[in-house]
Amino acid sequence: MQLEGVPLLSGRTERSHDHDHEMILVEPRGRPNDRLDDPKYHPYFDDSIETNVTFQVSKTAYLHCSIRQLGDRVVSLIS
Repeated sequence: MQLEGVPLLSGRTERSHDHDHEMILVEPRGRPNDRLDDPKYHPYFDDSIETNVTFQVSKTAYLHCSIRQLGDRVVSLIS
């Protein structure tokens, strides 16, 4: 699998679905994979952040999200 715009940076890509978001993980080419193949070391969304937010119609709303165990990987959110 390749992501458009980052084929030169990506060594391995992985898709993960969490709640209403899709997380795409791009790992640098040539990175050692010994611990990366173990799911307990994969990045994940931090659920401890408040998910019930209120905002005014027609105004900008910022929805913050934290991802744990990201390391030097890149994540894009697609909603």
